Parts: sequence; C-alpha cells; structure tokens
Amino acid sequence: MGGATGQDRQPRTVQATGEERRALLEELTDRHDIDDLGGQTHLIEGSPGHALPKLAERLNINVIVMGTVARRGLSGLIMGNTAETMLRAVHCSILTVKPDGFVSPITPDDPT
Repeated sequence: MGGATGQDRQPRTVQATGEERRALLEELTDRHDIDDLGGQTHLIEGSPGHALPKLAERLNINVIVMGTVARRGLSGLIMGNTAETMLRAVHCSILTVKPDGFVSPITPDDPT
C-alpha cells in the first residue's frame, strides 16, 4: 500500500496556495478596477517587510498601497507593524488602508 509523504504533497500545496492567491488578487483588482486606474499588482513571496522594499526598489515604485490587519504594540495600534517596518525600508510613499469596522484606540486631545 503506497502513500504520499508530507514532502510529496508539499509542492502541490504550495502551488495550489499560490494559484488561489493569484485568483483572489485578480478578483480584488477586477472588483476595484485597479488596472483601469493605471495601478499594478504584484504577488510576491516572502515576508512583506523584506520582499516589498526589494520590489519597490527594483521597479522604482512611487507609492505602495497596503492593507493593515494585525496590530501589536502601540505603533501597531496606530498603523500596523508591517507598515511601520516599511516606512523605514522604502523610499516611496505608503498608503495604508484599515479594515472595515476599525476603531482607533487613540482619541484626539480635548482642544480646551
């Protein structure tokens, strides 16, 4: 009785995950007409904090638009940890988009 080991299945799983991500990215760009706006999308492998700065430099990108999801620590509450890392790593503008329903834990000081 033969069977596949975890190593035998891993490449297919990674490939399927990549294909699923490409399909989700295509759906997102179609829904928001990103191509019609002159924007470009890139699906990259690796940690965003390392892979995005390399891509931005290689393509001479002017602005990165990225969503924020997980937040840790005080700076994470304001912006997001990956976005905070990106600010120090790239030489272009970054626009971060918070998820629906996000409520900032920071309130403006009372002006009086």
